[in-house]
Amino acid sequence: MQLSEIRDEIRLRYGVADTDALFTDDNLTDLINAARRRLHQVREWPWMETVASVNTVVDSNDLTLANDVRRILRMRYNNHSLRMVDARDISNYYGSTGSPRFWTYEAGFKVLPAADKIYAIEYVYIKDNESPLVNASDVPTWPDRAIDVLISYTAVLMARRERMMELESRRFAEYSLALQDTLDEQIRGMEGTTPRRTRAEEQLSGYYFV
Repeated sequence: MQLSEIRDEIRLRYGVADTDALFTDDNLTDLINAARRRLHQVREWPWMETVASVNTVVDSNDLTLANDVRRILRMRYNNHSLRMVDARDISNYYGSTGSPRFWTYEAGFKVLPAADKIYAIEYVYIKDNESPLVNASDVPTWPDRAIDVLISYTAVLMARRERMMELESRRFAEYSLALQDTLDEQIRGMEGTTPRRTRAEEQLSGYYFV
């Protein structure tokens, strides 16, 4: 949905006109962007995943990744996965060069050992945030299937702006339900793609509890 459509939907649900002085387009846009920032802290949403690449520097461990990296999910080059290790392992590779085998973080992202030539490293990461919505035609990364969460939390901020505590409480209950439905949908979406694991203590008399 475009920003203009999101604002229209919020006004319809909240019950205010587009002429309301408290919720002008600019004020409502600010609240929508505030809601997006807050929701990005709730969890690492799959739609915030991004694929990028970076070239190593010869005889250097340093990697210069995108400036909006929140968390690295995986790294690889030529289909070889690089395993994350503790920064304390850096000392094990002082003076060593070769093809990248591991990655870590210490005052910046690094590969181990130092690259002996230029390697194209592909990495998948969670974005820290996204650019604020400004123009009416702007579209958030937040997908339409989960837009109710964004709309309902914006309504919470609207009630808070009006200092209507009872209304804020009701709006927060609506938001909580929409959030839980979206979280449940994420779990269902992962079924069949994530391997099931069985712990040893769950194996009793030949029965497996998974």
